[in-house]
Amino acid sequence: MLRIIAAAQRAGFTLDQIRHLMPAGSHGWKHDELADTLKKKVAEIDRLQKRLAQNKAQLQAVIKGLESRPKGSGCSENKKRVLDLLILDNGKLVKPD
Repeated sequence: MLRIIAAAQRAGFTLDQIRHLMPAGSHGWKHDELADTLKKKVAEIDRLQKRLAQNKAQLQAVIKGLESRPKGSGCSENKKRVLDLLILDNGKLVKPD
């Protein structure tokens, strides 16, 4: 039972969520409810991975902009150049077309 709890915590479940998933007494698992909950966790992980990938790409774009500073350009000039390359769109930094 402890291994199941530890594995569920590593998968991102809270103790409260785990408590609701565990079998109550000798009644056994609620298979349909367990499957639905696990599918929801997988979907949540997919959304998180997508958001992390977007964040990573945005940060890499900023790094590339900072590192590709033209020779003779000062830090404040480069900051303006990088900011001009990026625009805010629904809370996300994106390169303009």
